[in-house]
Amino acid sequence: MIGLLSLALVVGSLVLSALVVIVFCNPAKPAGSGSLFLHSLEVSVIGFVFGFIARWMAKIDLHKMHVGRMNRSGRARTNGGCICGIIAMAVAIANIALTTILWLLIDTPGSNGVASWFR
Repeated sequence: MIGLLSLALVVGSLVLSALVVIVFCNPAKPAGSGSLFLHSLEVSVIGFVFGFIARWMAKIDLHKMHVGRMNRSGRARTNGGCICGIIAMAVAIANIALTTILWLLIDTPGSNGVASWFR
């Protein structure tokens, strides 16, 4: 469940990042829209944290199942949560890097909110 939550958060941050780029490419962007970058980064970081927690908890449970201290009936679901956590962490790191780079390129003083490569 936590793995799916982390994936949902990361996908939401990707959508928010795309909206941020669309807003910033508009010359008549609303004032204070630079905080959208921060919100996208926040959601990515929260998704990364949930992905890390999902992977960590699944790893512990998979070890208990392997040793025999836990029922093995939920092994497939636990393994799926571990994989979801790993994917969410990887996508979150990529989104954090991409959003940071775009923020530095687009929201610089004198750029009027439009990067030179968008003009």
